[in-house]
Order: sequence, then structure tokens, then C-alpha cells
Amino acid sequence: KTYDGLIQQFSGNWWTIDEPESRAAFIWIVGELSDNLENSQDILKSFVASFFEENSEVQLQVLTAVVKLFLKKPAENQDLVQELLTLVTQKVDNPDIRDRGFIYWRLLSTDPAAAKEIILAPKPVISSESDNLNPNLLNELLLNLSSLSSVYHKLPKALVDGRVHLHDELKKTALSLKIDLESSCKRVDEKTSTIFDSGTQHDSSRYNK
Repeated sequence: KTYDGLIQQFSGNWWTIDEPESRAAFIWIVGELSDNLENSQDILKSFVASFFEENSEVQLQVLTAVVKLFLKKPAENQDLVQELLTLVTQKVDNPDIRDRGFIYWRLLSTDPAAAKEIILAPKPVISSESDNLNPNLLNELLLNLSSLSSVYHKLPKALVDGRVHLHDELKKTALSLKIDLESSCKRVDEKTSTIFDSGTQHDSSRYNK
């Protein structure tokens, strides 16, 4: 429904759209709204007739849009989808377009219900994370778009405070490790000294004999 007003304006003079990306987008919309657009069949027939004159991106959209139109109005568009699938699978060199044609043909011929569920699957709702943010926080984040604040959704002060806290914790850990290491070295020195002294005394007593 988002495109209803726009598509009605273009449906009467769609041939004025000349950029490949714009034509592909227009065809996608026609495919999505083909059951509500009166001249959707006429538009797609024109694109099928000039199929080889179109950019590959446009061709892919035409193929999908025609299949969608057939799934929504099968009785009226069987000849059109048959014509295009034959064209795509037999005369198109682009492997992406040709393979998609084979996939659509296999789906439609073996399990039309599954094809409908896959090709006409509901689109996911587009949501924005900004809707879940506190308005005051959002305003602050917009002022810091070039910083990490906009990535982590935290104010600069919170990031700095967290960094200072992490630095302090690392210092404490390093100090603790240093103390433990010094203590271990001291115990090793003491043990080594004791062993050495004991060995010296033993040697002295042997020579004295």
C-alpha cells in the first residue's frame, strides 16, 4: 500500500523511466501490486516483448514480476509466463537469469502451492532501532555520529568512564600478578638456598673425615 499512489502516477507513462535501476524498481513494484494494478499485465507484456533490450537487472525483475502476476492471476497469465520461461531457459546466456527461470519453472510445474508460499512470501516489517531509544539519548547520539557513541549507543562520558574503570582494573590485576610473581620467586630462592646450604654441609663433613 505504500506504493499505491506512486504506482498509479507511473503506470500511465512508465515508458518515460529510462534508468535501468529505476526501471528495475518500477517492475518490482508492479510485481508486488500486480493484483491491484489494472494495467499490470499490459506493462509486463511490453517488457517481455523488449526483454533482450533490457539490462540484466531489469530482466531479473521482469521474470520475477511475471511469475508473481501468474501466481496471483493464473488463468489470465498462463500464456505470458509460459512465453517468458521458454525465452529465458532457451535463449538467455546469463546464467543467473537462466537458472532462476529453471527454478521458477520447476516450482510452478511440481508444486504451485509451494511456489506461491516462497515467491509471494510476506515481506518482513522494516523497523528502526531509533524507535526504542530514549529521545534525549537519541539527540545526543546524533551529535556524535562520527564517534563510537553512535555505534555502541552510549554517550562519550560513559565510554570514557568505562575505559578508566577498565584501566584501573587492569592495573590492579597487573599489580596482583607482580606481587604473586615476586612471592613465588622469593620462595624459589629460599628453597634453592636451603638445598645449596645442605649440600655444602654434607660435602664438608665428608672431606673432614
